[in-house]
Amino acid sequence: MVDSKTEDLINRDIDGVLSAQEVTRLKEVLSTDPEAQSYYNDMENLCQMLEQVEEVDPGPNLKKNILNSIPVRKYQNEEYRERTPLFSAWNSRLNYRLTFAFALGLIGGIFTYSFFTDLPLINNSDLVGTILLSDSDAKFKPADQAKISLQEVNGTVSSQYAENIILLRIDL
Repeated sequence: MVDSKTEDLINRDIDGVLSAQEVTRLKEVLSTDPEAQSYYNDMENLCQMLEQVEEVDPGPNLKKNILNSIPVRKYQNEEYRERTPLFSAWNSRLNYRLTFAFALGLIGGIFTYSFFTDLPLINNSDLVGTILLSDSDAKFKPADQAKISLQEVNGTVSSQYAENIILLRIDL
């Protein structure tokens, strides 16, 4: 195995930054150590092969592709990993567009449905409502009555009471 000082000398020689003293030191080491000579020859061959390789411009999405290939979830702690799916649906501009398109489609569908279907109008005079306890057998006594006379609405509002119940009757 080549020691780190010799390896450093070999690398600096290949880079072309050795001084005259270091060159003589490297030649001495290479002549006495066959493993260092083999390593030096391998490094020279590698440099020659790399010089023959054509230089290619990186693609426009190279950085993005490299960063996307990193398995981020592998390095996240469990607590963060559990919260991620909840918030990840809203952090993309595409999801906002999809949500907007869905809402627009829903509104358009409702308008289309209401336009093409004849829904009967509710007659308000037939409405009756009661909010009362089911086990109540109370006898109601009249409390107050008022008449309503407006342009659109005519009727009476009367209130009755029992022990713990107040009844409000609206007749329109």
